[in-house]
Amino acid sequence: MAPTTMVIVGAGERGVAYAGYADLSPDKAQVVAVAEPRSSFLGRIADAHGVPEAARLDGWRSLAALPRVADVAVIATPDAEHAEAAI
Repeated sequence: MAPTTMVIVGAGERGVAYAGYADLSPDKAQVVAVAEPRSSFLGRIADAHGVPEAARLDGWRSLAALPRVADVAVIATPDAEHAEAAI
């Protein structure tokens, strides 16, 4: 069975923690996209997981404008931003 693909929405400490699951279980999860407005934070996760430039998005709104890019979207934004990003 192929790993579940994930997009990480929010690349702060929460995003790093959730993306870490793919490091621990690469047969079960793979990070294929990252959505984050802060470029240095975006690059940290994207570089670690080999995410191509086209899948490095400047925030969840850019992700929402695309067709489905992953099996799962991990909402790792600050608490106050969870609802809007999830909807």
